[in-house]
Amino acid sequence: IDAVDISRALIQSIDHYSYRSFSFRNELGHAMKKYFSEVQETFQIRPEVRCCVSFQQGNPIHLDFLTGRAAYDLLFCRNLMIYLTDIARSNLMEHIPHLLKGDGFLFVGHAEVAPWTATRFQAVPHPGSFAVQRINDSGKASGWRKRLEYVIKTRSA
Repeated sequence: IDAVDISRALIQSIDHYSYRSFSFRNELGHAMKKYFSEVQETFQIRPEVRCCVSFQQGNPIHLDFLTGRAAYDLLFCRNLMIYLTDIARSNLMEHIPHLLKGDGFLFVGHAEVAPWTATRFQAVPHPGSFAVQRINDSGKASGWRKRLEYVIKTRSA
């Protein structure tokens, strides 16, 4: 898991492994308890997950962002595009597909789904999610539900 923020100061100063309840949409359900422990008024990433997380500074609109890495199954860029200029947004939309596997998923903010579906992505029709799935080179996206369940299952094993 690569966690990236543009602010080097933020990356160096925050406690990357501890979150308050407002960081989560819902109560900490059974699935979340697998990855987080409740400690006083915070939720901390479990040590067995923590060892798999790398925090780093980076800018996703730069073309060298995460180059040389294996393609990702999932990317989370929630509410990023709403803060970008038109040129920066165009750079992001050109670069992000290269970071995803052929049928990978991109999670974005609710106002950010439409621009992606105008490119080589299709919206994931799941209530409450703002995700798009990359359309592979044959012009199709794999069955999103089965693919996402597979990714989650194999990554959390």
